[in-house]
Amino acid sequence: FHLRFTFSSRLPATPRTPRLILALRGMNTSLKLNKARPLMTVIAPLAQIPIFITFVFATRGLIGESGHGLADGGALWFTDLSVRDESLALPLLAVASTYANLE
Repeated sequence: FHLRFTFSSRLPATPRTPRLILALRGMNTSLKLNKARPLMTVIAPLAQIPIFITFVFATRGLIGESGHGLADGGALWFTDLSVRDESLALPLLAVASTYANLE
């Protein structure tokens, strides 16, 4: 599926209309030559929405449960997820990995 930008001839003509038509043709040509699919930049994040919703509901379930919650969960050296991280190791690790991912 390829996105195509068009100009409606029903709109009133202005002095800028020829430049607009030329720009739209150039953009369509550029998209076709480079096999660009701008719609895919929207579809990929939309595919992640169900995963995010599942994560949110699972986290809310952890917090709301009376049995196993944030105080009983965890792994390795952090066994209580409700306690503040005094060493700031996890926040710094998260910032560093995000920065490395962006670079």
